[in-house]
Amino acid sequence: MPKTNPFFLFMATIGIVAAGMMGLAFASVISAFDIICFAIVLAVFLFLASRIFRFLERRGWHVAVPVLAFLAGIFLFHNLYLFVISLPPGSAVRVLTVLAVPSAVATGVIWALRGRMGGGKLALVAVVLGLLVSAYPAVMAQGENAQSQGVRQTSLAENAVDPAYNVTKYIRPVTFRTKPNVYLLGLSAGTAEAMVQAHLGIESSPLSDYLRTSGFRIFHNVFTEAQLTRLSYDLILSMNRDLFFSLNAKDRGTMISGNIPSPLYTIFHDNGYEVSTLAEAAKFGVKGPYVERYEVAVEASLCNFHFLPEEVKSTMFLGGCDLRKLFNPLSKKKNKSIFDFQIEQLARIGQSDKPQLVFLHMRPPYHYRDMKLTAPDPAKVQPFAEKSKEFLAQAAENLRRVQEEIYKDDPNAIILAFGDHGLSLSDPPPDGSLTEFFVHDRYAVLGAVYPAGACADYFPKAGAYAHVTSAELVGDLVRCLSGGQDPYPVGYQHLGIFNQSTFDFAGYEYEPAEPAP
Repeated sequence: MPKTNPFFLFMATIGIVAAGMMGLAFASVISAFDIICFAIVLAVFLFLASRIFRFLERRGWHVAVPVLAFLAGIFLFHNLYLFVISLPPGSAVRVLTVLAVPSAVATGVIWALRGRMGGGKLALVAVVLGLLVSAYPAVMAQGENAQSQGVRQTSLAENAVDPAYNVTKYIRPVTFRTKPNVYLLGLSAGTAEAMVQAHLGIESSPLSDYLRTSGFRIFHNVFTEAQLTRLSYDLILSMNRDLFFSLNAKDRGTMISGNIPSPLYTIFHDNGYEVSTLAEAAKFGVKGPYVERYEVAVEASLCNFHFLPEEVKSTMFLGGCDLRKLFNPLSKKKNKSIFDFQIEQLARIGQSDKPQLVFLHMRPPYHYRDMKLTAPDPAKVQPFAEKSKEFLAQAAENLRRVQEEIYKDDPNAIILAFGDHGLSLSDPPPDGSLTEFFVHDRYAVLGAVYPAGACADYFPKAGAYAHVTSAELVGDLVRCLSGGQDPYPVGYQHLGIFNQSTFDFAGYEYEPAEPAP
């Protein structure tokens, strides 16, 4: 029996250590269902691939084997590239990966040249390595499109925060005079009733009907300053466009989960509050050090939301994520409905002795996903309009349950509800110019506060304002709690953001001004 080559053992050891390090680094976003699904498709692939290579060798089609090996190598190194460029320079995982994968390939080549492995088996090894390595860039690879970014794999408590995120550059400290529990309810696609009427042909929104009858004050002509969801929330939590624009692409959408400092969270923390985020799933990444709680109703998965960048979705584990979707209903924590889980978390948070700031991302409603429009046409979106009536009714019921849970033991709480963005019936105009339809469709949102008289001296006075933004309402809430102290720099103006530039919402008002009391 020939001796095992020491070089082979050395290379194999590096590979094993690297795999262990990568597994530890990304354990927080790899679920048991992910592993099961990937193992199934990998086993099926290996079985089929081994049969194909054996068939090629028996037939003597020697040209096909190196061609397949070449394609497998491209697949391998493409995924390795995506993985390595996204890792922190000099990190142990990066160094081991750079060493391990080429070393493993070199080991396979040497072994094959010694006659220990046929060409077909070598090609199979290359493909297997490609499949294994592709799991990790799927977590980490960062695309340029802010709407498909991956999430950070490590806590910022272990890494230097970008100096640009020093929140003291963007806000002023304020001292709260009152400390009620505050609930920020981000309503997915929570658009204004005027847009539901004009763009969907729905006479009245069940959600707005509930707000009117349950004691909320509904603000008129409310806009989000940025869209879609993660950008909208980034802007609200940044409280300042300069910080919003300075965010690195890889950090987009992770402020809400506490991965990078938030001026809004910082203000509340400095005034003795605990901060919690509740979401349906890990849309905003994994928990960071800048929140006390980040609770998701569905366990994190590589395959959900933005963990997978677009460039690897079609190749990662040969469709393993398609199989993973079948297990999504089983991923709910404690086998509860998503909203039941969130209500349970609200009850737990309400038992704390410290004042609470809670950011709750709620669905439904849902936004439009079919063929986009360039102008309002309720007839073309009639099926979506019918579904929206159900979405809005369910959203009203969910809001009722939230309100009931909060106020059963906390009569002094303040709820500020706002949409993250509008219906999304349209795509951005191809020439980069703004149209009234696009602004109304994407930026017009619902905004309301409960109790109706909360912070009445600080929120915009009915009859005295043309429009307001959700970020502006959050700033007004801070002024209210601090007795009028302004957290914004002098002369700060709330503007919309489109294509990395700003625009004024003046002239885009979509409903009559709120009548004076």
